Amino acid sequence: MQVTRRGLAAGAAIGGGLLVAWFLLPRSFPNPMVATKGEHVFDAWIKIGEDSVVTVAVPQLEMGQGITTLLPQIIAQELGADWRQIAVAPAAISGAYPNIALAERWSALWDPLTDGLSDTTDAILAKQFAQMQRFTATADGTALAAYEEPARLAAASARAMLAKEAGARWGVTWEACEVTQGLVRHGDKQATFGELASAAADQSPPYPAPIRPKPPAEEVFSSSSGAQADQPQLAFPRIDLPAKVDGSVQFAGDVRLPGMVFASIRHGPSDGAELAAFDPDAAADISGLVGVVRGKRWLAAAAKTWWSAEQALSAMAPKFSVSYPVDSDAINARLDTLLEGGDSFPIAETGFGAQGLSRVDFARRYEVEPHQAAPLETASASARYSAGRLELWIASQAPEQARRAAAKAIGLRTEDVVLYPMPAGGSFDARLEHDHAIEIALIARELERPVQLTWPRRDEIIGARPRPSAHILIGAQLAQPQSGSAGNIDALRVRIACAPAALEFGQRLFANRTSWAAIRETSGRKDPIACEGAVPPYRLPS
Repeated sequence: MQVTRRGLAAGAAIGGGLLVAWFLLPRSFPNPMVATKGEHVFDAWIKIGEDSVVTVAVPQLEMGQGITTLLPQIIAQELGADWRQIAVAPAAISGAYPNIALAERWSALWDPLTDGLSDTTDAILAKQFAQMQRFTATADGTALAAYEEPARLAAASARAMLAKEAGARWGVTWEACEVTQGLVRHGDKQATFGELASAAADQSPPYPAPIRPKPPAEEVFSSSSGAQADQPQLAFPRIDLPAKVDGSVQFAGDVRLPGMVFASIRHGPSDGAELAAFDPDAAADISGLVGVVRGKRWLAAAAKTWWSAEQALSAMAPKFSVSYPVDSDAINARLDTLLEGGDSFPIAETGFGAQGLSRVDFARRYEVEPHQAAPLETASASARYSAGRLELWIASQAPEQARRAAAKAIGLRTEDVVLYPMPAGGSFDARLEHDHAIEIALIARELERPVQLTWPRRDEIIGARPRPSAHILIGAQLAQPQSGSAGNIDALRVRIACAPAALEFGQRLFANRTSWAAIRETSGRKDPIACEGAVPPYRLPS
């Protein structure tokens, strides 16, 4: 019998038994944390070295928001470590780090058929999806919701294991030992993390984990030396700050491999454009040119320097055929038509809903222009393809989805693609897309040598997916003067004309569809996520 997710969901809707059985299926993940010499692994989040350095795995993309400080800070406080002994490592792609909060929030994007069965069912299915699909995406401000609890539990368990080892050595109960500032103490005895790490890693953690009663909180203290005494100093300065100040931080574009060449690329002026012609002979005199790779919708050149590759592309003058024109006036006219009439979907109602609005006392119309994000770092990736195995150095907000897309593009199993997570020089959610992962996989396979692809700024702009435009009509009914609350809003109705942009994104991310195929798939469908934020935060009767 083949058990499918949809079948399980249907069973859950009928009686719940199948869903419970599926939820209780045993799940185990190999520990993705790997120890080097002198290090000892405590769980998927923490390893402690014999030099007392505590390395924390961070399963979220650092793109300037400070996640490589936030999660280690939580662990340091719960563990009782000194901030100066904390190190950070990007977490490997693993089901041990599921972003369940984001999976539940985006359930309509990865499984619209079962979304909304019930709050309990949605939560269970989201957990299953995030674990089994190794979904660790960085988006929507979900890092704390997804990872604060598992990080604290891991740190509390490691703290208890250190205390157990110290208690066993000193002949006292582990509960009597105090763990603070990177030391385990009892009376006049104390030991460093490094002195205890080897044996402590073999201790069994207590269940449940003894989480500290006081939740972690940022502390601020006054400096008594150097700066003015009353100048506040953060107890947890950003870990990545020194490297970003002195330029030593490594991005995908900083990777250097033996024999590496550098590629630039040209895309058509709009989605779906196909490469029609180019002149390969025109680049024959470009110094250092290594090769030219032709895709259906792009042209790439690789050379010993990126600038030579860029010059080669300019010389070859690629031309593209455009299947449909992009016309801002036509888009605005279509939005106007839909705003003023035609089919619509109810997204949310409060109070008496539509019945609460019997008249419109005033109305407002708003037009939201497309919003183009332009992160400082354009799409960049480095890759090495050899003997049916692809290594990929890339900044991705959804690394498993990028890995799968790259594998599919060149006919590999997902397990044959190794993705090394790199930080991003900004993102604005641009790194949720994985077009450049597909492209560099194809280029690396074709050239059969290490290659680094960096999009020119032109291609970053035309290849980006901006926040789409929206036209909005708001009508309000005011309270009557005799009610004693004249001027208050009694009822509010909001009508929005916009593309189902979130559903389109879900098709690109989870189904690996092209943007134009995603548009065809989702056209005319209800998209509550695209209208997120439209429900007022104020308490209105209707």
